[in-house]
Amino acid sequence: MAFDADDTFLCFDNTYDVEHFEKIYQMLQDKDIKVVVISDNQYAQLASFFSKRSAPQEIVAFGDGGNDLEKLAYVEQAMR
Repeated sequence: MAFDADDTFLCFDNTYDVEHFEKIYQMLQDKDIKVVVISDNQYAQLASFFSKRSAPQEIVAFGDGGNDLEKLAYVEQAMR
């Protein structure tokens, strides 16, 4: 399942309902459905929107307008 983070999933202040997302994410994982986040944001910015708890490494992120592809876990490691 792919979704656009910018002005669709994320609120205007780059927040979202973490608890609701975690429930949906777990249901998708139980059905072996992969999750893809698409954003115009760069990876560091995109990764900052998701905690490790709400966005495990299985989530794939297309950042920088779709020009780059990474897993969020790789982004978190690069930010350390």
